[in-house]
Amino acid sequence: MRSRCPAVTIFLAIIAVLTVHAECAAQTVIDSVTKITNVEDAYPWWSPDGAQIVFQSNRTGAWVLHKMNADGSDIMPLTAEQNHAVTPSWSPDGNWIVYVSTLEGEMEDIYIMRPDGSEKTNLTMTPNINESHPHWAPDSRTIIFNATIDVSDDGNEEIYEMNIDGSGIIRKTDLDGWDTFASISPDGDRILWRHVLTSGSAGNDLWDSEIYVMNRDGSGTINLSNSPGFDGYPTWSPDGSKVLFVSDRSGIEQIYVIDVDGENLEQLIESTDIDARPCWSADGVKIVFNRERDGSIEILVADLRQP
Repeated sequence: MRSRCPAVTIFLAIIAVLTVHAECAAQTVIDSVTKITNVEDAYPWWSPDGAQIVFQSNRTGAWVLHKMNADGSDIMPLTAEQNHAVTPSWSPDGNWIVYVSTLEGEMEDIYIMRPDGSEKTNLTMTPNINESHPHWAPDSRTIIFNATIDVSDDGNEEIYEMNIDGSGIIRKTDLDGWDTFASISPDGDRILWRHVLTSGSAGNDLWDSEIYVMNRDGSGTINLSNSPGFDGYPTWSPDGSKVLFVSDRSGIEQIYVIDVDGENLEQLIESTDIDARPCWSADGVKIVFNRERDGSIEILVADLRQP
């Protein structure tokens, strides 16, 4: 599924600190939320050591990947030569960033590069197939993603896994409707993803969709979210016991946490704006996410106070 965001007016720089108290499973609560960017930035992802964040930004007029320090300083473009580079994910070993680009055509392909922007490599090279939302396996040796590689003419996307060199592509799902935004659990045993239950246009993020989890071999599928409307952007906790995701069940898209067995659902942050695309830091003490308000998309970091 292609990533699309509206153009916005760049705002004057401000720093806002929000303190939120919200009960979460296992007594985890939000300690503070700090705004660290001021233009339309999206899909933030932590480096394994928590020192940096990679993200997509339209600050140059095109979607370019950037990285910055965890406090928002030292923003550096990584894909300035590519006019469309989106949805990055940092490998757990820290050696690579996987992302999507249309450098060699109009359809999206999956690329990898070094964290300094060097050694860019197109892994899929499929001019007539769209691949998107790549994420790493915990051993950094394979990549999971969604695509229309061998599906019927209905255009539905399924989940696939491939080696880091683009070989050995294996289909993981076979369901009616779109399957997107997959990730592999920290122990390597399970796959988490968003399954769209209703049909519609590819740009409609408000489809009726659910958060599913299954064994890595495709067995044992469980619906974790079980709610009408949008549930999406799922991501694992570092220990694999919980799942962060976004839902509009309260009337606006907000971030929730739930146990991997579907129990103990809690809203993580209460906001009057749209909060989306969360990513848990490897040490489990922070999340980075997007806040959408007044037509802009910003990156914020939330500190989690542990019991």
